[in-house]
Amino acid sequence: MMKKIILWGLAIVVLLFILITALGYFEPQYREYKYNLAVKEADRIIKANEDAFRNDRDGGKTPEETFDLFLTALRAGNIELASKYYELPSQPKALRNLMDYKTSNSFALVMDNLNTIRAVGIKDCYKNYSGVEGCTFKNAENKHLLEFAINPNTNVWKIIQP
Repeated sequence: MMKKIILWGLAIVVLLFILITALGYFEPQYREYKYNLAVKEADRIIKANEDAFRNDRDGGKTPEETFDLFLTALRAGNIELASKYYELPSQPKALRNLMDYKTSNSFALVMDNLNTIRAVGIKDCYKNYSGVEGCTFKNAENKHLLEFAINPNTNVWKIIQP
C-alpha cells in the first residue's frame, strides 16, 4: 500500500516536471502568437482610420467655407451634420457638446459668439510642427475661438477643437 502511494506520488511529480518543461518550451511561441495577433489587430485599426481620413469629405475648401457650412447646419438645427465638420476623432465629443448646447439655455449665446467671430473675428493662419496648415478664428478679446486644420488626405478644412 505504501509502495503504491510512493509510486503515485512519484508519477505525479514526473508528470508535473514534464508539464512545467513543456510549458517553458512552448511559452515563447505562445507569446509570439499573441504578439502577432495584437499586431494584426493594430494594423486593422490603423487601416480603418486611414480609410476614414481618406474618405472624409465633410468640410470646405477653405476654413471660411467650413465655418459657413458649420453655422448653416447649426442654424438649421442639424447638430449631427454640424458635428461632421469637426475632425474625425473629435466628432463624437463635438456631437455630445452641441446636443448639450442645443438642449440648454446657452445655445443662443454660443450662436451669438460664433456669428460674431465669423463676422468680425480675427483670422490667424499657421503651419504646425508637422507642416499641416491651420487657422484660428477668434474674437477681439481672444476669449472665444474656433480652430481649423486641413485634412491632407482630402484637402478639406475641419474644426479641430470640440
